[in-house]
Amino acid sequence: MIDASSNTKYWYFIRLMGRDPSHLTLECALSTKPNYTIISEEVRHKDWDIEEIVNDIVRVVVKRQQRGMNFGCILIPEGLPTFLSSITRIKTELDESKAKNEEEALSKMSAWAKERFLRLPDFIRKQLFIRDDSNELAVSQI
Repeated sequence: MIDASSNTKYWYFIRLMGRDPSHLTLECALSTKPNYTIISEEVRHKDWDIEEIVNDIVRVVVKRQQRGMNFGCILIPEGLPTFLSSITRIKTELDESKAKNEEEALSKMSAWAKERFLRLPDFIRKQLFIRDDSNELAVSQI
């Protein structure tokens, strides 16, 4: 936070460890007082998806910019993707289809999931096929 406030031209987006819940992110936020903190459980409660999160971040950045503060710090929990409604639904469809690759998955997905899946960047789409030892998404790679 000291670096963010002394370098008055950068925004820092900091991803913090922890799959579930966001308690590490919350503890860091309480200790450092960032400009914005994403709490995964709040995202789930509000049924937000990536668009709502981005819009909220934009709101904060613009408000600070209007005050002449073109810098700040945003904390993001590592496990956030698993709390996003679209990722949860896509993951469920991928798991149910037992697809091994993108081509196979697309042929088995619902129209809604396919449209959302194709909106994701290539590197994230690839990561959705990678699971950790407990067959969960490898969120540290997303």
